[in-house]
Amino acid sequence: MNFVLDKRCAIETPTVSQGDYGEPINSWALLTPGAVWCNVQDELPSKSEAVQQGLVINKLRARIRFRYLATVTSACRITVRGATDR
Repeated sequence: MNFVLDKRCAIETPTVSQGDYGEPINSWALLTPGAVWCNVQDELPSKSEAVQQGLVINKLRARIRFRYLATVTSACRITVRGATDR
């Protein structure tokens, strides 16, 4: 399958630094120096709705494909650049 890498995304990794009083400060740092080309596909809604404590919870999932990067882990987050950031 061929996918068109037509969108730009920023890959960030969690970092922990110390504040003035030694407390941990959680933040995000760019994993790659620039944006990465990617392909984004929104998945169709299925049985992803659930009822928890009387509230309907809906999860909208997306599939993002980009070239292999060994430094990307499940702890990273991805921001898709475009008309609106997601």
